[in-house]
Amino acid sequence: FTGNPGTGKTTVARLYGRLLRELDVLPADGFVDTSGAKLVAGGTAELKALLDQLQDGGVLFVDEAYRLADDAYGREAVDEIVQLLTEDAFRSKMVVVFAGYEAEMHRLLAVNTGLSSRIGRTLKFAPFDAAAAAALLRVLVDKEGDMRLDARVDAAAMQRALQELVEAPGWA
Repeated sequence: FTGNPGTGKTTVARLYGRLLRELDVLPADGFVDTSGAKLVAGGTAELKALLDQLQDGGVLFVDEAYRLADDAYGREAVDEIVQLLTEDAFRSKMVVVFAGYEAEMHRLLAVNTGLSSRIGRTLKFAPFDAAAAAALLRVLVDKEGDMRLDARVDAAAMQRALQELVEAPGWA
């Protein structure tokens, strides 16, 4: 998944995992959210610990995955993931989603020639324009039930509010 922060990559990855579970493509809808920086810091031991959390199946979401290209430990984690992606037992129960800025993700794909051949699709997430942000914020406010949005609130103000919401702790 490529795109700027706040464009919904993590949320879509969660929904994708649930959808794959409902379609019986995955045996479980587990979701582990990590980052390239965490995998670099923890090396393959960190990767193995994360995969243990997904032993029943699900999605491994690696945000800022391009950071794996910058370090020997990161490249080692990429090599391990590529190896896992070749194993039918792994592929039948897990999906790996790499996310980050578009240009930097190209650098990640160059780290291991097997990686680009094992990534089935690239989805580009466009930034929200003011109208889309306003529409999404109205849906979120309506979902809360006890909140009302004054009709005089303009799209730019709603876009700023949406950005604050997305950056708030616990947002998924």
